[in-house]
Amino acid sequence: MNDRAVLPFVVEVDKHSDRVTGRAGLAYVAETMRPLGLPQMIRREIKIRQRSRGCLEAAQVEALVLLRASGGECLDDLDVLRKDAGLCRLLGTALPPPDATRHFLYAFHEEALLEAARAERGPEQKACIPRENAALRGLARVQAAVV
Repeated sequence: MNDRAVLPFVVEVDKHSDRVTGRAGLAYVAETMRPLGLPQMIRREIKIRQRSRGCLEAAQVEALVLLRASGGECLDDLDVLRKDAGLCRLLGTALPPPDATRHFLYAFHEEALLEAARAERGPEQKACIPRENAALRGLARVQAAVV
């Protein structure tokens, strides 16, 4: 195994269909994210989970990046990636289900902040931009650090 590799895999020829994937390139996306320290940054900056069970925030963000990199267009497309045993084997983990990811994304929305922004806009204004909640501020710090 390459000393610089992050994920626990080596390229090998395997004729068992349950261990083969046509999405092996996605493993390199994850392998790029992990050495950048994204999981640690996300763990430090984004605090959404309220219980010890469920997917970590870093796993949710990684799943969303992999979804976009694979050409996914909606959260239900995560099921396609989740059912790819070869991909999950390369990643060393299962991907979160679409419903869990949907709830994760809901945490970035706060109705009270949206209502406050609507109340502050003038009568001639049709649109408003609410203030960011703690989760969005944390995500912005992660993005700034990566960029």
